[in-house]
Amino acid sequence: MANLGQDVLAVLDDFLPLNRGFRYEGEVFDAIWNVIDVIRAFEFALVDGAIDISGHLAPTSPQRFADRFWDLEEQRRLNAAHGIQLVGDPGSFQGSVCETKLTRYKQVLFDVKSRVATAAEDQIYITTLQQRVKATFYIGLCSADPTFVEIYPNTLAGTALDPIDDPRRHVAVNSSRKSRLLPSDYGFLSPCNSPYRMPMSLLSTALQRIGDCARERTLYTNPWTNVTFPKWKPYVVQTSRYMVPDGEVQSQHCTSYSGTMAIYRAVRNARNVYNVPIDFDFIRLAPRLADFKLIVSSLQFFVQYKIDGRVDRPQRSRLEHVGIGRGSESMRHWYFTPYEQ
Repeated sequence: MANLGQDVLAVLDDFLPLNRGFRYEGEVFDAIWNVIDVIRAFEFALVDGAIDISGHLAPTSPQRFADRFWDLEEQRRLNAAHGIQLVGDPGSFQGSVCETKLTRYKQVLFDVKSRVATAAEDQIYITTLQQRVKATFYIGLCSADPTFVEIYPNTLAGTALDPIDDPRRHVAVNSSRKSRLLPSDYGFLSPCNSPYRMPMSLLSTALQRIGDCARERTLYTNPWTNVTFPKWKPYVVQTSRYMVPDGEVQSQHCTSYSGTMAIYRAVRNARNVYNVPIDFDFIRLAPRLADFKLIVSSLQFFVQYKIDGRVDRPQRSRLEHVGIGRGSESMRHWYFTPYEQ
């Protein structure tokens, strides 16, 4: 059994460097799981996560990101039950009833960026125009020294997107310049980014301060450099649409989201109603390693969710002969990659 585990890890050692973005994103969320207001978005959403400032998540709220996300979904369903559809931004709703309900739902969106670079002029993080008008701030992590992260307030969040612009167009999050010194002379990290930088261990403190700033309690100050951003007021949204895949442009990912949430609901009912000792949680390296995990008696089982939507089957045979690949044996196309197999 030990040899089998070593063989699996040996495969991952070669696989993970090709997917550093997912790996660094997972490390960031590992570092901030103790901030109870942080919610991790579903994979392929517009942003990676959010800070909830509505007070909906109490100190006794679940510690798992999947449970926090479920609480978010329950709040959305509660508002929908009252006739309120959370599909817009502040100012797009009218009526005193809507305004009263929406005060219970406020979020500060953020996205995790990573960069594989050792030269200062190359340590620039990239985003899209669509994300730039919605993400309140970015968390940047450079592979030159992943023990440090940088938080970039986005002063363009909440601005209107020019109709002639392509929302998928890439733009820079930060700026940098070429240094006359060797990278090793300044610790391999770009000196241009130093006002935003902090050790990974202070990231939780920084997010708590951003949450307080969004609640208009105080200005945001970098806990490592003590740099204050007096003109930055975090942009707040009152909708959950950016935390899940966009069904209009990402139908495949939206289907995965719906199916995964159905599985979570079944697991939750099994635990709460029938006392089955089973839990559900998002996986750190989703979706590259798996989509989610089931936890039974302290054992973790990684699960990859797939749906075969191209074949209509009679009701009596829907649970039979569900193929996971097509083609002849020599030219077969699997739904699963070799790593997933």
